Amino acid sequence: MEPTLGALVQGYFFLKSVIDQEEAKLAEKLKPYRERLEKIKTLAHQKLLDEKVKSYATENGTVYLQERKSVKVEDWETFYQFVREQNRLDFLERRPSLDALTTWVEEGHELPSGVVMGGIVQPVFRKKTGG
Repeated sequence: MEPTLGALVQGYFFLKSVIDQEEAKLAEKLKPYRERLEKIKTLAHQKLLDEKVKSYATENGTVYLQERKSVKVEDWETFYQFVREQNRLDFLERRPSLDALTTWVEEGHELPSGVVMGGIVQPVFRKKTGG
């Protein structure tokens, strides 16, 4: 006999609860190891800076400094004006806006040439709250 949707929802939330509890226990168990790992990374970082080296090889492996950069636009109008004035379209990412194109299609328009829209549909479970 096939399970009902009600039984599937109940089973989903039961298993999700078990997984959440076990993950919380594991996170607590791993906490001192993660803290020690962070301490080691901090100490290694400081030693590399103190010794004025970017990397250091040992018999156990190598430690090195790696820079991760990020950029955020705080004033889009000013930035976009700069891009246009300097003709620097390379400062922009080459991807269409999902929200704008979704609205465009929902309004009955055709997608522009060269654009393909796709997606996936999957079940989402929401726990009942209240009465």
